[in-house]
Amino acid sequence: MIYRVDLHIHSNATKGAPSSIEELVRAARRAGLDAIAITDRDRCTPVPIEMRGVLLIPGCEVTTLGGHILGVFLERPLDFIRLRRHGLPTADEAVLEIHRCGGLAILAHPFTDKNANPALFPIRPDAVETISARAALRRSDANEQALLWATAHQRPQVGTSNAYSPIEVGNAYTEIACRRLSRSLLKEALDLGHCRPVSVRNTSNTICGYANLTQAKRSGNLRSVIISAASLGICTLKDLTPKIPAFKKSKCAKNKMAKKQSSKKTK
Repeated sequence: MIYRVDLHIHSNATKGAPSSIEELVRAARRAGLDAIAITDRDRCTPVPIEMRGVLLIPGCEVTTLGGHILGVFLERPLDFIRLRRHGLPTADEAVLEIHRCGGLAILAHPFTDKNANPALFPIRPDAVETISARAALRRSDANEQALLWATAHQRPQVGTSNAYSPIEVGNAYTEIACRRLSRSLLKEALDLGHCRPVSVRNTSNTICGYANLTQAKRSGNLRSVIISAASLGICTLKDLTPKIPAFKKSKCAKNKMAKKQSSKKTK
């Protein structure tokens, strides 16, 4: 059987994410997903095994010196105090802690930062996020670079939404092949590389703006609401503004320069 799994979703335990687990589960059902992983930032949020027919996978997203590492299929929470005893952990330290807690470690959206340093990536993650629905918001070729890295290092590939709001859930997901829907069998199949990333749509700036506004409204802080509403307007303009290729810009610039030189000669 092939199961559709979104391995990177944030609940309201993550700053900037407004939705409860139940809201995210309803969104997963609408998107036709079989399972989702709740991967809040630097914390392990408890989840039931199943809710409304959707399998829930315990996880977290760890901030490291080498970027973000997802821990999924965790059997127990990570010891963040020990992990951060000397400050931010290295990516490999995070991978070791995830493995110690029974989980699999996924290198998450590794090239969203334009200054990403592959030398700081984990030596051997269990998988690499090569399709992230939010990645292109920060760097247009982020997913392509992740695919090249995963291919070069022969690592299994996954797709995720990195959702901060229900409307984003399932924008990208992973197809995992196993005989039955269960945490243990999905984990085993992912570890063996019986998976394939799938992209549905990229998350827009506008959707991110809506998530921030929803969070602000729920906080009840009027100042935050006003700032988030203004930010939403800017996000919408970004999506509506056509991107002019660099070669067109340079061509226009050359034409303007030629006209100026021509007018000078005429004078």
